[in-house]
Amino acid sequence: MRKQHYSSVKLINVGDISVGKSGLNNTYVYGVMDYPHHHRFVPIFVKKLITIDDITLNLDIWDTGGQEKFNAFNISYYRTNGVMLVYDITNRDSFDNLRDSWYKEVRRYSEKHTQCILVGNKCDLESKRAVESSTGKEFADSLNIPFIETSAKENINVEQAFVLLAAMIVKKLPEVESERKDIILLDGERRETNNSRCYC
Repeated sequence: MRKQHYSSVKLINVGDISVGKSGLNNTYVYGVMDYPHHHRFVPIFVKKLITIDDITLNLDIWDTGGQEKFNAFNISYYRTNGVMLVYDITNRDSFDNLRDSWYKEVRRYSEKHTQCILVGNKCDLESKRAVESSTGKEFADSLNIPFIETSAKENINVEQAFVLLAAMIVKKLPEVESERKDIILLDGERRETNNSRCYC
């Protein structure tokens, strides 16, 4: 059977500066945490081809490029298939900001079928831990989303996190494709009949 191909599946990661968002992207795509992109203060993305359940996804994985402010992005940045909500396990403020601000931004602007996971990064720094695993899991459970701890530096659970999110997207693709047909034309412009936001 011929594999189905869905190009330009968009993933974003959100969270405070220095929680390791770029490091996660780089480790997953290039195998090294510190990969020079030569871009500052603009969103950039890296690409990865992945196959899940005989469906090939061309992932565009976006990085905030140093613009870690709650209002730094326009709405289109949040128009995405998947979101990694990332905090640093050694920085309690990064978790609190994710819970109290970043998640609200994602929920406000994301679309109905946007899938989310919660990622506690820098799990290699156990001796400096400021956010217990149970705290992260409790928050994720309250949102009904998966939770995973990673280390971009030591490449712990990095691929697993991206594959998990991609698998969630694949599971929702039939619904997304079906609802794309649920569009009407008004005055020559496209209008979706369902304006529901992200379930995450």
